[in-house]
Amino acid sequence: MVKVKTGVESVEIKQSLKHTLFVEGNSSNSFDPKVLSVLFNDINIKIEALGASFHINSTAKALYEYHPEYYFLIDRDSQSEEEVEDSWRNFPNPRTHNRIIWRKKELENYFLAPDFVTKSKWFNTKKTKNDFIKSLENAASKQIYYDAANRVIIDIRDNLRKQWIEVFPNSSKFDTYEKALEELINLKPEFDIKKKNDAYFFKKDTLELLFEKQVKLLIGNETECKIGIGKWIDLMCGKNLFKFLVNSSLFKVIDRNENIVQGNEKIYEISKSLLELPDSDLPNDFQELKKLISLRIEIY
Repeated sequence: MVKVKTGVESVEIKQSLKHTLFVEGNSSNSFDPKVLSVLFNDINIKIEALGASFHINSTAKALYEYHPEYYFLIDRDSQSEEEVEDSWRNFPNPRTHNRIIWRKKELENYFLAPDFVTKSKWFNTKKTKNDFIKSLENAASKQIYYDAANRVIIDIRDNLRKQWIEVFPNSSKFDTYEKALEELINLKPEFDIKKKNDAYFFKKDTLELLFEKQVKLLIGNETECKIGIGKWIDLMCGKNLFKFLVNSSLFKVIDRNENIVQGNEKIYEISKSLLELPDSDLPNDFQELKKLISLRIEIY
């Protein structure tokens, strides 16, 4: 006989589910898991925080084989356009361990889109979308070169740690100390090439070239951020910009006791109000992510 349990909390139901989406964050109260739980409120899946992206990647590799119902969502950071699109187009993909990469730098960047964020019920009725755009452009312009410089560092760091040499394929020539050492010393040409290639990134001309490339990617030929020009709104650090805009006079959040809400709670309430909008009003990536996960749950 089947027993029906009534009065079950939605949190309790979520905890019993086997499908799990792992996202960035240090705890369940971090921005990503807390906000995405609202997005997936009508889907039977748990949202779990799993630290930074490199933790998620290593966990995905370790767990996929045993838990194909686990899915992993990470910030874009420095991944190429091709790698990002492949993660969406071929999901779920055993080769990438069921991992999806945001098309924007991080989750907060999606809340910078003027047409979307100004639909929040907490958007100040005395302000307009043009007020939001002006504030966003001004705030972004103040940190654009900071972001460009950091993107150069990340790009160099990723290049320096790329796999550049293979381990020995077999042990046939390693039966003595002397033979093993000789094999190792014979790799000197590879080491010399590595040092030469690495040195390229530390030259002044190289740094200037890489910095100019990042600035052009972000703002084109402009000297400050303009909506519709460059990819700054997608690739800058959205976390800082969203926090600044939320804590400005553009938004006013009031709790049930008519108290003004500030800080992280204000950020969450504004995000929540946006993700509770009809799916058709959500950014395309949010809609696509929900469809991909829902389809996976239905057929698995």
